Amino acid sequence: MVEAAHEDGGYDRNKELKLLDETKAGVKGLVDAGLTKLPKIFVHDNHKVNVSSFSSATNVTIPVIDLGSLHEEGNSRHEIIQKVKDAGENWGFFQVVNHDIPKSVLDEMLDGVRRFHEQDAEVKKKFYSRDITKRVFYNTNFNFYKASEVNWRDTLSCLLAPGPLDPHQLPCICRDVTIKYLDHVKKLALTLLELFSEALGLERSYLKDIDCAEGIFMLGHYYPPCPEPELTWGLSSHTDVGFITILLQDQVGGLQVFYENQWIDVTPIPGAFIINLGDMMQKEKKRRKIGDSFSSVLSLISATGSPHPLTSAATATRGNMMEAVHEDGGYDRNKELKLFDETKAGVKGLVDAGLTKLPKIFVHDNHKVNVSSFSSATNVTIPVIDLGSLHEEGNSRHEIIQKVKDAGENWGFFHVVNHDIPQCVLDEMLDGVRRFHEQDAEVKREFYSRDITKRVFYNTHFNFYKASEVNWRDTLSCLLAPGPLDPHQLPCICRDVTIKYLDHVKKLALTLLELFSEALGLERSYLKDIDCAKGIFMLGHYYPPCPEPELTWGLSSHTDVGFVTILLQDLVGGLQVFYENQWIDVTPIPGAFIINLGNMMQLITNDKFISVKHRVLAQKVGPRVSVSCSLRQHVQDECLRMYGPIKELVTKENPPIYKEMKMSDLVKLAYTKELDDDVSLLKHFRI
Repeated sequence: MVEAAHEDGGYDRNKELKLLDETKAGVKGLVDAGLTKLPKIFVHDNHKVNVSSFSSATNVTIPVIDLGSLHEEGNSRHEIIQKVKDAGENWGFFQVVNHDIPKSVLDEMLDGVRRFHEQDAEVKKKFYSRDITKRVFYNTNFNFYKASEVNWRDTLSCLLAPGPLDPHQLPCICRDVTIKYLDHVKKLALTLLELFSEALGLERSYLKDIDCAEGIFMLGHYYPPCPEPELTWGLSSHTDVGFITILLQDQVGGLQVFYENQWIDVTPIPGAFIINLGDMMQKEKKRRKIGDSFSSVLSLISATGSPHPLTSAATATRGNMMEAVHEDGGYDRNKELKLFDETKAGVKGLVDAGLTKLPKIFVHDNHKVNVSSFSSATNVTIPVIDLGSLHEEGNSRHEIIQKVKDAGENWGFFHVVNHDIPQCVLDEMLDGVRRFHEQDAEVKREFYSRDITKRVFYNTHFNFYKASEVNWRDTLSCLLAPGPLDPHQLPCICRDVTIKYLDHVKKLALTLLELFSEALGLERSYLKDIDCAKGIFMLGHYYPPCPEPELTWGLSSHTDVGFVTILLQDLVGGLQVFYENQWIDVTPIPGAFIINLGNMMQLITNDKFISVKHRVLAQKVGPRVSVSCSLRQHVQDECLRMYGPIKELVTKENPPIYKEMKMSDLVKLAYTKELDDDVSLLKHFRI
């Protein structure tokens, strides 16, 4: 950061403030830029922080109050109330331990704030603002232009209550954990207000009844390492304005409290909260944070603020799924389907509940999957096509086209490697789908739906009520094209990577369509020109480990409906392809895509290229995660183009086998029929 000069050559403080503010990168941005000397706006008026004031009393510590025995019989509650009374009267500060909030939640919350501040600067800038009327914003120093010196910290500010707060206003990188953390903090806040009420000799609910807990303002502070900590503050001496502040901090330290005319260090206690009283509660103590020279300091403050209407969040509990019984005492399949569907927790919910035996809706008609069908041929593998030399001179492209032709005519399936999509993008996409399915069930339920006209939804088994047996998987479905798709319709937990991944997949799709066009003896752009790449339907499959995999399928035998499917899978395995009357395993290749042709490609090529059956085994290992991008329309009639066998491929000797149809007709049929092991959907369109 260059020091700002005034027109007369002198130092221009306002200009330097504006220069930093306009970067929207905060103090973290200065550190990332390799700053070794503090800009003047951060330097204390006296040019050096009074070191003597750092001489904290080492023999004095703020009180620690153990809430573990709060609900025990006897004098325990009375003793705790007395300790709270003493701390409120003499300190205004104390630590609480055994507060019933799991350590994992505390760690996740601190990590969420850290991840917000350490994420890509361009993403973070969207939240940067000086508009303090916003419910969610981030900046450096709330009183940036008024303070005599700027403090060395960045802050994410969130007004969590009164509400309701639209969760989508929260940064997606820490949204889920913030909502979870808020639920816990609300309960702790009410407990503390009860203790303070009783400590004041009032009715237990007094402070709650006068709305002391109606507002909650959360500050996620981030204190980067400071190159010259002796010249500035992390947080200047101040008092808080609310009733109570509930502070969660990491183990770096740096917080000090003013007690009996001296500054004392507040040593972090793992898993503890620091509680301090604000101006609205009075009595209040001054406190400050020292600039640190060797590590990032992170603290999280949830303050009960001004009284306003409060909205509380309710959570549902879930146990093992019970077998549904009909009124006459027999098994009621429809009732069990409905019971399961209404949980909106999917197969993952059953696993989380500790299921050890499959519900009947998942069991194959024959009560046991035919094990002999698992005998895959170990000496046969689907083709692997290397695209690395595609743009080289010579015969490389011709050789690749010939391999694509052979795979399309004989297999309908092949791997592609060296496709130019970075491995990190593939890993991020698989991780994004995994994180969606493994996130908090309450957040995930917002996307659960059986409305297949939605552009984004999640559920278990797309034809759930029509299938003879339900498959052992959950799926996030996203119609990514034709567009435009509002990015905010995508789950925030995998939104950014889905958009990035889509850009790469679109390019690969066009490359593949060119190769297929040439393999058919057509102009390179032929399949693109007839809109084969216009629709992209993405499925993010999640196959949890199955307690009885011999009784069910991860995905029943089927063919795909689109033109081409571009499949990304992890390394768990389980995919099988039907080739020459036997099922063969498709062994995962790190960094490769699996390409398979769908019913629409078979139709327009008049059976020159084939769409073959494939399936996924249920397994005790897992989860297995895959991302399927199918080049196809969905059920909406957005594309009115009629498709039939390509005229250039039809002759007197090879007449059309299929009649013309709209692609949406085939897609709708797929949603009304159950997956059939032996019959292709194309039979309905044969001439």
